[in-house]
Amino acid sequence: MNLPLTANGFRFLLILMLSSLSFKGGNAQSGFQFAHIDFTQGLSNNQVNAIYKDTRGFMWLGTMSGLNRYDGYQFKIFRHNLSDTTSLNDNYISRICEDPFKKLWIQTREGFNIYDPDTEKFNRNPAGYLKSLSLPVNGFSDVIQTRNGFWAKTAPIKRVEVPMTTSALREITCLVPLVAG
Repeated sequence: MNLPLTANGFRFLLILMLSSLSFKGGNAQSGFQFAHIDFTQGLSNNQVNAIYKDTRGFMWLGTMSGLNRYDGYQFKIFRHNLSDTTSLNDNYISRICEDPFKKLWIQTREGFNIYDPDTEKFNRNPAGYLKSLSLPVNGFSDVIQTRNGFWAKTAPIKRVEVPMTTSALREITCLVPLVAG
């Protein structure tokens, strides 16, 4: 769930989440290590709109100026590139979520991008991906996990049940709004 954060609330949340990357295990007397991460350490912009930790352990930070992948030591920044159709469709990142197949759904002002961690490329038009999962494309706006599988929400109220075809589909951990182009 994405909730609006104040600047101080966001800083606290960011420090808390990033500290999980540098936590030293051991006895109960070991503590957290906090670090202030900002533009001077390589973050693309100090206004962070979305934070997500993926199943590989990377921290993803969506800013006004691109998508930042943080491995605990350095940032890799992904930005929109007019001459590259496999780059983001916009630099303003508003939401990040991972699907059951380990692909990241990145929401921008221009719609969704699907990031493939194996190729490090973005699919700017998720309609083909949705079709490959037997999900409706027209009016598709949400996928919701229940005990019995997933529900694909289409505009305005109609819902279409998606049958479970793999065990991976039962492992989604977040609600992913999807926009079909």
